[in-house]
Amino acid sequence: MSDAPEPLRKVFTLRTEEKFTRTNARPGEDDPAGANDVRAWRADQMDIEHRAGVDELLPPEAPPSNRRRRDLWTLLIANNLFFGSVVYFGQGNPLMLACGTAGMVMGSVGVYWILYHIMSKY
Repeated sequence: MSDAPEPLRKVFTLRTEEKFTRTNARPGEDDPAGANDVRAWRADQMDIEHRAGVDELLPPEAPPSNRRRRDLWTLLIANNLFFGSVVYFGQGNPLMLACGTAGMVMGSVGVYWILYHIMSKY
């Protein structure tokens, strides 16, 4: 091992003087650079938008049709009629009761999941 001395620690201090050019006014002073006024720039932009006609509000679009809700109710009724009839006509058979009930639950949840979570809006 060498007996080289360790380098001295660097001491960091805060500077109180400014090493940059100030473009905005200090609090309580007038603005020296009028080109950086945000409100004036935004007023110019709004004037340009107004002259171009892009700031006018358009009427809201028509609401989408409710075909998805209609399809949901159609499939739910068809599914529950089918599996409900399996439960009704299979009275006394526990397998038919279990399969019919499971079909109604899985079919209802499945139809909802497919129509509202997997398919895109149509």
